[in-house]
Amino acid sequence: MLKFDALSKSYGQGAARMQALRGVSAEINAGEMVALCGPSGSGKSTLLNLLGLLDTPDQGQIYLQGRQVPTDITALTELRCHLLGFIFQRYNLLPVLTAQENVEYPLALLGVAKAKRSAQAAAMLEAVGLSHVATHKPDQLSGGQQQRVAIARALVKRPPLVIADEPTANLDGETAEQIIELMQQLGRDANTTFLIASHDPRLYQRCDRVLTLKDGCLSQFQPQLRSAS
Repeated sequence: MLKFDALSKSYGQGAARMQALRGVSAEINAGEMVALCGPSGSGKSTLLNLLGLLDTPDQGQIYLQGRQVPTDITALTELRCHLLGFIFQRYNLLPVLTAQENVEYPLALLGVAKAKRSAQAAAMLEAVGLSHVATHKPDQLSGGQQQRVAIARALVKRPPLVIADEPTANLDGETAEQIIELMQQLGRDANTTFLIASHDPRLYQRCDRVLTLKDGCLSQFQPQLRSAS
């Protein structure tokens, strides 16, 4: 599903130049749930932005579904719209839209008819336990509720690849378990691939593999830690 080869990325110039990624490479198969861990400043967010086609590498290549990612802006937009779902650490909900409308938004971009996208969004809000706040706007929701709306928005179109930045960071233990279960179910039912940056050890134990970044280098590629439960 996803392959990246020798990705490098730096920011700044001269003495202020910082190397965020140093030639990292890996392959992630369709249907896998892979955790990305590492200390703050290790390059996790940079890697997610590159693989989510929100930024471009200085060097290296990215492949989605066996095809090299193009550089054309229009083509990148199409790929993001059709193949990718995003769960941002800061939610990135549209403040003028309700929870229901925020979840519907990716489907509207795909041209899904109003009745169908409304039904799909309502079902996804129910799956994350937020049917009762469907008409609330983001400023009327708690941080954990906003996070769940963002998760519902990312999953509603059943994208082949979901890229998530700390999806369980603002959730209590029970809700985090429900969200992890939802992602695993989507992986099973729709063969969805997940790449999840997280500091949450509960999530590591439920992923197929753990990818570790340190100082911009992919220092470990560990075998899966999925618990027997």
